[in-house]
Amino acid sequence: MLRLVASLKLGKTTAFQVLKRMNSYAKQNPLQKAFKEFGRIIRSSFILRYYDDLELRQSVEKQLSHIEMMNRFAKSVFFGNNQEFTVATKPEQEKGILCRRFIQNAIVLWNYLYLSELLTKVESEEAMEDMIAIIRNGTAVAWQHINMLGEYDFDKMITNEKLRFDLKKIFEWKYKT
Repeated sequence: MLRLVASLKLGKTTAFQVLKRMNSYAKQNPLQKAFKEFGRIIRSSFILRYYDDLELRQSVEKQLSHIEMMNRFAKSVFFGNNQEFTVATKPEQEKGILCRRFIQNAIVLWNYLYLSELLTKVESEEAMEDMIAIIRNGTAVAWQHINMLGEYDFDKMITNEKLRFDLKKIFEWKYKT
């Protein structure tokens, strides 16, 4: 194992070549068995740390919850045809995925603009610190306030003073902090 790691580190071989060679053996060779056992040691060590360390468990759970939320977000944006592609070619599917990501990014951008506008309207320093702490511990990935079905009239949005963002004010606030 050490000789293989040294060869990889020195550039004498590539990971692709090693994996190709290991997959070409009909039976497991001793090097494959050694790597499997080494992986089991690392996995066992992590499991023991996971059970013992409350902070690690909370961190892992937080990340898993975030991933699940992102999957629900993607699912809610891509709701048509029971989340199945109706196109057959890969380029068309990639266009669909890119459009979904574009919509997701637009929603997150809207949320950040709204949060920034709220921050510019906060009067006291203490209230601002509380709000920043809430934003820092939360996420801007929220979509319950977005109408995923129906029509949007952007002309009304532009004329409605409540919904317009004062970007100059937002950028001024950003450069102050």
